Amino acid sequence: MGKVEIEPTTMALPMSCVVVSCYEPKHGGNMAAIAFCGMVNAKPPMLAVSFKPNRFSHALIKGPGEFVVNVPLAEQVEKVDLAGVVSGRNLDKFDLAGLTKAPATQVNSPLIKEFPINLECRVLEVVELPTHNLFIGEVLAIHADESLVDDMGRLSLEKAPFLMYYNRGYFAIGERIGHFGFSKSAENEESQ
Repeated sequence: MGKVEIEPTTMALPMSCVVVSCYEPKHGGNMAAIAFCGMVNAKPPMLAVSFKPNRFSHALIKGPGEFVVNVPLAEQVEKVDLAGVVSGRNLDKFDLAGLTKAPATQVNSPLIKEFPINLECRVLEVVELPTHNLFIGEVLAIHADESLVDDMGRLSLEKAPFLMYYNRGYFAIGERIGHFGFSKSAENEESQ
């Protein structure tokens, strides 16, 4: 099968699907669904989220320099979509979505209680790009549902179907099909 060259697009890679929450004085918090999110450093752990400057959450993050990345399950897709298509400028999106603001331990931005993983972040740098601003944040604290933490205190994410965004659609992720280094392990076993 041959390949064809297509126009460059952001839809060439599957992306995470998260909801970023930030402090908003009128309602105590706002949230926005984004797909432009990813880990960018190991020690200290850092991640990056990207917002258009005209989005309501942009100023709410840039001013105080903090945010929370909330990781939803696939079954919460309707609440995620609502967080991405409705503006919080004139209403409380938490109330509209039936979600609960929970206090964070390191930042003033609220956690989304119903989402299984929450990463509290402090902005270290803002990079202005042509259409978006990239917020690089240090992960200060992680909160996870007990069911997702193994006996060693590590996240065991294969226990839950998470959400992915690709080509303007939502997909469930859940089946573990290998582990880091498994190809080398298989190679070693064959050579013995």
